[in-house]
Amino acid sequence: MKKLILFLFIPLSILSQEERVDAKMLTESFITAYNSEDYNSVFNLLSSETQKELPINELTDFFKNI
Repeated sequence: MKKLILFLFIPLSILSQEERVDAKMLTESFITAYNSEDYNSVFNLLSSETQKELPINELTDFFKNI
């Protein structure tokens, strides 16, 4: 029984460790834009819903105050 449970969980643990390429690219784009203080680029990386809730001027003020 223990071998069966172990056999079922090994594939799940292997899949959970994969890093998605698009998430990695988004993270790298955010880091690059933030470090160069290009807050317009950071704003453009946000979803349209987030852009509506957090206008560019509020986002810029937030990052400048960090």
